[in-house]
Amino acid sequence: MQQWFLQLGNLLVYIVIATLLAVAIIRAAPVLFNIDFVKEIRQDNRSAAYFLAGLLVMIGLIVGLFNL
Repeated sequence: MQQWFLQLGNLLVYIVIATLLAVAIIRAAPVLFNIDFVKEIRQDNRSAAYFLAGLLVMIGLIVGLFNL
């Protein structure tokens, strides 16, 4: 039972790290990349930013599940 809680904790850590990475990429994107997609993120902030954040959270979730 303790092993299950430990694995669940590891999964949550992967999700949190992926979320923080998504926020950092969205914040730093205008500085790092000077492309049209970044301008679209600025214009339509919610949909593109949430898409990137959701994508990275899903990657974190998949990596966490494979490490179980």
